[in-house]
Amino acid sequence: MKLKLVALSTLAVASAVALAGGPVAPMHQPTTGVYVQGHLGYDQTGWQSMTTNTLQGITFNYTKNANGGFVFGGDVGYEFSKYFAAEFGGFKFATTKVTVTPPTSAAQTGNLKEYALYGALVMAVPVFTPNVFAFGKFGVGYQNVSVDNTSPFLKSNNHVGPVFAAGLGYSFNMGLALTAQWMRFSGKTDLKGGKFAPNPNVWTGSIGYFFAT
Repeated sequence: MKLKLVALSTLAVASAVALAGGPVAPMHQPTTGVYVQGHLGYDQTGWQSMTTNTLQGITFNYTKNANGGFVFGGDVGYEFSKYFAAEFGGFKFATTKVTVTPPTSAAQTGNLKEYALYGALVMAVPVFTPNVFAFGKFGVGYQNVSVDNTSPFLKSNNHVGPVFAAGLGYSFNMGLALTAQWMRFSGKTDLKGGKFAPNPNVWTGSIGYFFAT
C-alpha cells in the first residue's frame, strides 16, 4: 500500500474515515504524489519553566497558557517513493499571557504570541501490517515570537534551528491516512538581551489526503 504520510484526526473524524475506508491498497502500487494534512493538538512550550517565576530579580507571573496550550497547523509534502518524502509545514501556538514585574519599576502585562515553520525530510516504514506505518522527520525549523507590553524584559525575536519528529500512522485507501505525531523545535535563551524562544514539544493528531501521480 502507499505509505501516505498524512496524519491523524480526532476520534470522531477517525471513526468516520474508518467507516468510509475499504481494503488497503497493496504495497506494490505507485507511491509518488502530493499530500496535505491538518493538525490539532497540544503545544508544550514551557515558558514558565524556561524563565522560572523570578529571573535576575524580575518576577514573571503567568496567567494564561504558562507552559502550553492548544495548537493547530498543517503541512504539504511530496512523496517521491513509498519510504521517503519532503515536507513543509507550520504551527500556530497558544498565546501566553504574563505580567512582568521589575525590581525598580511598575509591572507590565503582555502577550507572547508564537508560530513556527519547518521543512523536513520524512522516512516511513510499515510495521506489523502493511497499513500501519512508523515515521520520522528531520529538518530545519523557524520560530517567531512576538511580545507586546513587556519590553525591555522580554523582546520579540526569531530563531532558526533543527526540528525532528516521530509518530505512528494508519493508512486507508481513497487517499486517506491518520497519524499521531510528536515534533520538537529547538529554541534559545538570551538572558542579557531578553530574547527567549522555547523548545516546544508539539503533540498532534491530524487527517490528510494523498494525491497520487
